[in-house]
Amino acid sequence: LMISSSAKDCIKEKKILDEKRVKYKAIELDKEANAEAIRAEFGNGIWIRGKFIAGFNELNNLDKRGELDGLLKNVPKTTYTTPR
Repeated sequence: LMISSSAKDCIKEKKILDEKRVKYKAIELDKEANAEAIRAEFGNGIWIRGKFIAGFNELNNLDKRGELDGLLKNVPKTTYTTPR
């Protein structure tokens, strides 16, 4: 998950994934010294099991259509009970 720590859509992306209780790594590009290199290699957005999902709108649409759960099926779950 490539995010800007204060961008509204990025916060909503994290909320969806937190609600699904899946483990994820959020790379806060606004706090990375090598953000441009990361963007060049991976782009901005969400990757699930090596598949590029894009951003909040796509993630939200997958969730609304019931397709996100299938993509997250084999993703390890987290024990967090509060949003990160």
